[in-house]
Amino acid sequence: MDAQFDLDRERIAFTADPKRGEIDYTLVYPEPPPALQAALKSAIPGTANYLYLPSRLDT
Repeated sequence: MDAQFDLDRERIAFTADPKRGEIDYTLVYPEPPPALQAALKSAIPGTANYLYLPSRLDT
């Protein structure tokens, strides 16, 4: 973990680990993608493990 603040460049505290299937999306969405919106609308507060979230975002 590298949680330093820098005005000149982006610094990510936790980097994505591709071996674990993690993805660092470089696209900044002006609004949440439809799949994420649908998942959050159907989410039940307190649900463990965030299993309601989509595994990938369409880019």
